[in-house]
Amino acid sequence: MKPKVRMISISENPTSQYYKSITKPSWEKFGFEVQDFEAITPKTMDQYIEKYNFDFSLNFLVPKVNRSYYDTEKAIWLSHYQNWVEIANGDDEGAIVIEHDAELLEDINPSEIDSELILFCRWKMVFYSMPGFAAAGSAYYISKRMAQKLIDDLYRLKYIEVHAGDVINIEFTDEKNMPNYQPDWWILHHTNLYGKYMTRKASIVFDRSIGSTIEHGNEYVPIDLSGLRREEI
Repeated sequence: MKPKVRMISISENPTSQYYKSITKPSWEKFGFEVQDFEAITPKTMDQYIEKYNFDFSLNFLVPKVNRSYYDTEKAIWLSHYQNWVEIANGDDEGAIVIEHDAELLEDINPSEIDSELILFCRWKMVFYSMPGFAAAGSAYYISKRMAQKLIDDLYRLKYIEVHAGDVINIEFTDEKNMPNYQPDWWILHHTNLYGKYMTRKASIVFDRSIGSTIEHGNEYVPIDLSGLRREEI
């Protein structure tokens, strides 16, 4: 049986609904049941920050960038975290989590779901002048156990250093939920340790005339991705 797909989208946002109108049918045509997950937004995130004791006071650490989180970056962190909570406490063995701009290019056979964390999506366009790299948070399978592990590890996380496209130098503490990078890198780190890449399966749809629902700022572009693992099957 194919796992259910949980699509993160914003019902009242025209940009989100534009991409959803393109991508949702691409999953449904291959027989996936796509469930809508209402994204946490800057308007709704405060209750989740309090509920999960998130502390975004650490700087947003990116190579060559040292700044605070934008509100939309906080919101997408919480959207993924809430999905992990629901999957970890749900009845299914796992689920596929996708963002509204993840288009499925080829079928995913249930027999291919043989790892607890699998990345399916890559950049289709030359977004960082380096196409074909995993877009970790855009489409991934995650098991119940791995969803709980991402939660538990974040609970103990104090510091992440990102270098050459990978997560290194991790220190843990008893503090709770103090992320200092976007969820993609938390997912990538665990995939490198426990999962696998199948990033020919899906790609991101992006229309520059429409734009995005996430603000990263102009300084987000020059990230060094030279060390990021390329797609694997």
